[in-house]
Amino acid sequence: MQPVSPACWQIRTNMTSTQSTPPVIDFPIVETEPFIFRLAMNLVRKKIRGGFRLLTLARQAGLLNKLYRHHLSREVQLLIPLYRPDDALDGIGVEDYESQVVQAFAAFIKNLPGKVTFLDCGANIGIMSAKMCAACPNINRVVAYEPNADVYSLLQKNLANLPVPAQARQAAVGNMQGTGSLKSPPHDPSSHARFVEADPEGDIFVERLDSLDLTPGYSLALKIDVEGHEWEVLEGASKTIENADGFVISMEAHPRHFQRTQRDPSLMLKWLTQLAEVEFQVSEKPDLKVDPEKPFFEQFSQDMVYNIICRSGLAQ
Repeated sequence: MQPVSPACWQIRTNMTSTQSTPPVIDFPIVETEPFIFRLAMNLVRKKIRGGFRLLTLARQAGLLNKLYRHHLSREVQLLIPLYRPDDALDGIGVEDYESQVVQAFAAFIKNLPGKVTFLDCGANIGIMSAKMCAACPNINRVVAYEPNADVYSLLQKNLANLPVPAQARQAAVGNMQGTGSLKSPPHDPSSHARFVEADPEGDIFVERLDSLDLTPGYSLALKIDVEGHEWEVLEGASKTIENADGFVISMEAHPRHFQRTQRDPSLMLKWLTQLAEVEFQVSEKPDLKVDPEKPFFEQFSQDMVYNIICRSGLAQ
């Protein structure tokens, strides 16, 4: 079986106010996953041999050149690119995606006072933005950042389908206004593991969240998934966090990133306590208390990835 020729693809180009985006492949949108995709995903989920091979053959044959529309709620829908191995999920996979984090994050966001601005740093195709909007009716604005040009146009499509004003920004988030380059860690070449390093010759825009200059009177929900550069995001968002009426921040604590950057997550937790009274919860270990005065990976083992929820100013 041979791959479908690119000559068969319909190409469209979107433009933003700052730079052009890559061509978007206008594959057909389907309301139900193709049978061969559901079969392969079930094999993978049950750890039966042949599932990944079946997915590869289906993609080579062009059978997965489709966008699957998944409805998270009556108002929120999400387009999943079945043709991209890094992002292809069936309906079960979408619902299960980061379920522990989503549940904890959403519970605290719903208790924030007033209207909530959701900032999605490392948005990829916008799954977390969509899931949060479906779960939290008090979110009234979304700004999503994604530097990877390969998925940015699909992020735009998914944000356009949200029931609240939403803006996509093709940029990384950090503690400066400048440029950087995408890098891949040695342990993971996938697009999800890429991170941005400052580079004056780089082709990736880097922005500070404080440059949004949000109007006072907002609560803040901030998701940080930037592969080890959480510290830079927080530094560039100090005014945004400090000026919020209340905030909930979700960020990853990854042992591989700690080994690469030598920045213990507790340093960031302690920094947040200087801005406000903050409580912490690890979504995967909700019964264990986090002490920001002690190294995180002395309190938690280095054999798994954790997500830390930081919350302040929640309604009682």
